Amino acid sequence: MIEFLNKDIHKLLHSSPFNQWLYEETIDEDQPSLERYITFTDKGLEVLCDEFNKIQTIFIDNNFDVSKLTIVPAIDFSFDRTAIRNNFGEPNFLREPFTDEYLGKYGAWDRYDNPSYVLHFSYEVENENLKKITLMTVERAPSLD
Repeated sequence: MIEFLNKDIHKLLHSSPFNQWLYEETIDEDQPSLERYITFTDKGLEVLCDEFNKIQTIFIDNNFDVSKLTIVPAIDFSFDRTAIRNNFGEPNFLREPFTDEYLGKYGAWDRYDNPSYVLHFSYEVENENLKKITLMTVERAPSLD
């Protein structure tokens, strides 16, 4: 999936297996620049594009069928936080579980910054099992310094 970052959305939409999947498109015009979301219905995959249709962020939920596609080498949604760290080492940034006064409990997350992309893992609140993988371009990733 990393190979689609910063590429035109049509490259992904015309690739297998995506070209056989149903999707919904939403345009958010309330942002400083136009954002386009492509959500693959019932597949656990959402893609965020910029105003030039370049893929900036890929959200992969734990109901995504990893057997159909390599997400990132050596990742499986059966992994927990320990397994992720055993495969990737110590993260560049992390957050332990926390509770927001208004929104409730959030699970921990780990972030790995690479020269050409950022990899973010979110974990379940109750057991630190892998919940979501987010792939981002370096430019799109929030600054955490």
